Amino acid sequence: MRIRSIKPEFWESESLGRVSREARLLFIGLFSCCDDVGRARASSRLLASRLFPYDDDAFKKIPAWMSELQREGCIRIYQVDGESYLDIPKWLNHQKIDKPSASKLPPFETIREDSRGFEKNSLGTGNGNGNGNGNRELEQGTGNREGEGAVAPRSRFVPPTREELDLEAAKIGLPAIEVDKFVNYYGANGWKVGKVQMKSWPHALAGWSARFRERSTTTQSNDPIARRNALLGDDIAAHSAEATRRSQEIDRAHDLRYEQTGKTPFDP
Repeated sequence: MRIRSIKPEFWESESLGRVSREARLLFIGLFSCCDDVGRARASSRLLASRLFPYDDDAFKKIPAWMSELQREGCIRIYQVDGESYLDIPKWLNHQKIDKPSASKLPPFETIREDSRGFEKNSLGTGNGNGNGNGNRELEQGTGNREGEGAVAPRSRFVPPTREELDLEAAKIGLPAIEVDKFVNYYGANGWKVGKVQMKSWPHALAGWSARFRERSTTTQSNDPIARRNALLGDDIAAHSAEATRRSQEIDRAHDLRYEQTGKTPFDP
């Protein structure tokens, strides 16, 4: 995610005026998701975890919003090697980037006509080389390049980028706020598990996700404080019901006395 600006003329755009407010909000969010040349992954789950972390139904609605933007030419959606990407054709009209970094994502111009499209709710996992394991094998020296023999693996651990973490988190359904906690915990410890250097961050993230889900599914029956409060609540409700029953009996007795003697409860 990057800090971007919104120009005043954005709000006067006729093409954006023809899309829904939700699609406009998504388009603004894409400014922060796109790299310095205006490209981003088009995974609806990934975009939902970044831009709408508190809306459970966002990943289901994002494909429709993106279709609106694509219809008006605000974005282009395409696929390369089974992965969904998007770009903003008029990126330089919206953003002025000082010293832009080169994009690591494939450009729209390199694809075939029949490969264009957007797969609804696709996870968009992978690291750009087609294996999707997020380990950056070539960087660590464990992968093979064309024309080269096998390279001995290095023992050096390479910390994941935020984009790799977000992609893996989207794959396993881990909220973005938990990814932040994961990075803060292990990053502050030099990416070590105890005193040992971490070997596989995807496995560590999967373990973090499992512990998060275990905490989330803990029921009140396993919580002594919640169980005590529930018992107290039941006890209070029982006393209230008994008090109501006695009050009704007294009222009926007073009504019967009035019918028989004509005297109210306040008469001697």
